[in-house]
Amino acid sequence: MYKIIGADRKEYGPETADQVRDWIAEGRANGQTLARSEESPQWAPLSSYPEFAAALAAAPQPRSSPAPFPGATRTWPGQVAAGASDFDLAECFNRGGFLLRDNFGLFIGATSLIWLLFFIPLVRPILGGPLLGGLYLVYLKRIRNEPATVADAFSGFGPLFPHLFLAGFLSLLLSGIGYFFCFVPGIYLQVAWIFGVALVADKRLEFWTAMELSRKTVSRCWFKVLALLIIAFAPFMVFEAFVMIKTWILIKATVMPAWDGNMLDFPKLIQALVPVATTMRPLILLAQFILLLNMPFGLAVMMSAYENLFGTRAAPTS
Repeated sequence: MYKIIGADRKEYGPETADQVRDWIAEGRANGQTLARSEESPQWAPLSSYPEFAAALAAAPQPRSSPAPFPGATRTWPGQVAAGASDFDLAECFNRGGFLLRDNFGLFIGATSLIWLLFFIPLVRPILGGPLLGGLYLVYLKRIRNEPATVADAFSGFGPLFPHLFLAGFLSLLLSGIGYFFCFVPGIYLQVAWIFGVALVADKRLEFWTAMELSRKTVSRCWFKVLALLIIAFAPFMVFEAFVMIKTWILIKATVMPAWDGNMLDFPKLIQALVPVATTMRPLILLAQFILLLNMPFGLAVMMSAYENLFGTRAAPTS
C-alpha cells in the first residue's frame, strides 16, 4: 500500500500498487510524484520504486503547452494572483534532493556552462535573463518528467529573448537601486521578483506581467521564499558574507587612512583600492566556485517551489 502527494499538494491513500499504476497511466502521477510505502516513513519520487518502472516507461510523456505569446495570457496570471499561494519547505528540499540525484550529470553540465559564461564582462546584466530562463527550463522539464538536454539551457535565445532580457535586466537594475538607497527595498524586490524570468520562459508571459505575477504571488509567502533561498544557497551565502566582511575590514584598515574622503579624487581612490582587490581576488574566485557547487541543488529546490506556486495551473491556450 502506498500514499502519494497529488498535484494539489494533498496526500492520497493508502492505495494499492495497481491503483498507483492506473494513476500513472492516466497521467495523474509521474516519476517525480512523491510517494511512500506503509513500511517506510520517507517520501521518495515514484521513479525510485522498481515496482513502478514499467508503468512509468509505458506512460505517455507529459508535454508542456505554454500559452500563446503574448495575447492569451491575461486571464491566467489574474487567476494565480487571486488564488492562495503556499508551498511546503521540507517537501521542496526533499524533492530538490531527489531531482538532483536523478539528474546529476545534466544539472552539473548545464549549470557549469551558464556559470562560465557569467565570467565574461557584461554577460550577467545583458544576457542573464535569457541564460537563466533556459537553465530554469532544464530543471522544470525534469521536475515534470519531460526530456531535457544541456542545449535546452540556451533555449532563451529565441522569440522570448526580448522579454527574458527585460525581466532579467530590470529585476537586477531596480533591486540594485533599492539596495543603493536602502537595503530593505532591495532585498524585498530581489526576493519578490525571483520567479519573474522563470515565468517568462515557462509560461511565455510578457516581462512586466511575469515580474508583477511573481511579486504578487511571492509577497503572500515572502518570508518563506526568503528562508528557502537562504537555506538552499547557504554555503555560498555564508562564504560571500565572510568575503564582504573581510573586504570591509581591509578597506577600513588600508583605504580609509590613505584617502582623504574627496569623492572627486577618483585616481587616488582607485590607487588605494588596488591592493585590496589584489588581496581579495582569490577569495572572490573561491566564492564563485562555491556558488557553482551550490547552484544545482539550490536551483532544484527553487524550481520545486516555483512548480508548487505556478506549475499546477495550466495557462489557457485560447
